[in-house]
Amino acid sequence: MKTFYTINFSESNPKKELLRELKAALLGKNIDYKNIKSEDVLVDIGDGVVHSPKIIVNNSCVDIEDAYFWFRSKGNSRRMISVIASLLDTLGVAFSDPFKKYASKIHSKPMQAIRLSGANIRIPRTLISTVLGLTANEQYIKDNMIFPVVFKADGSQGRNVWKVNSVEDIKHRLSQVSEKRTEIFVIQEVVTGADYDIRALFFKDKFIGAIRRQGSGFLNNYSQGGNVEKYTLTSEEMAICQEAKAVSLLDYIGVDFMVDSKGRPVIIELQNGPGSSAMRITHPGLNIGESIVDSLT
Repeated sequence: MKTFYTINFSESNPKKELLRELKAALLGKNIDYKNIKSEDVLVDIGDGVVHSPKIIVNNSCVDIEDAYFWFRSKGNSRRMISVIASLLDTLGVAFSDPFKKYASKIHSKPMQAIRLSGANIRIPRTLISTVLGLTANEQYIKDNMIFPVVFKADGSQGRNVWKVNSVEDIKHRLSQVSEKRTEIFVIQEVVTGADYDIRALFFKDKFIGAIRRQGSGFLNNYSQGGNVEKYTLTSEEMAICQEAKAVSLLDYIGVDFMVDSKGRPVIIELQNGPGSSAMRITHPGLNIGESIVDSLT
């Protein structure tokens, strides 16, 4: 072991005696010790293909090679700790209390993006941050992301999602959203190419159907006024959707993707318990309940 990291430890916390013992023992073995505040972290989960995942603190990449992480949860830190733990797990880096990776909203879109990237499934380059992490790592964001980007706070059906042109725009949007929806948030590069997206609906291994969605503005969601039509997946699109479904930890799932300027499917996000109105409109006679029961019997 080269480096021992603690997350959210300090000399004044209830474990101060243990911390002092740890630091002395590490010093005796010439192992580096570093403490990180989870709210200062920016997680760059890459794009699943070209850009590799990284943990960023104060605009610098944390060296996680031959390292161990010991977490302490406090206040609103649980969601970011789950993000960090999940990323470390996909990278094979040791950390304390493996349940931490399941501690908060394991089905959420940021956590799904980590699983997709960890499985080398193509996604837009994606960052996960807290409000303080945005400020602490502002220069890294400016240097590594191509604006405009998509900013996503907690929400569904296209709510709390915006295309923004700068870090200042992100800060402005953050001021308009409740703190509960910005404990962590996503910054994602825009997929250049198609001005529409595709949703493929699955229950376990059964493919139910797919729709093409296109809006008059940035969002394509049917609930936001987007137009929908039945869509036939190509073999490549079906394959990447099945790969995404396999790592999702979900049974009933909507896999959303776009096709980039090179003709490659890029997974945008995975939907837990997706709505079915648009699917029913475009697939006359479709009985989703029957499809689910058939797949179980």
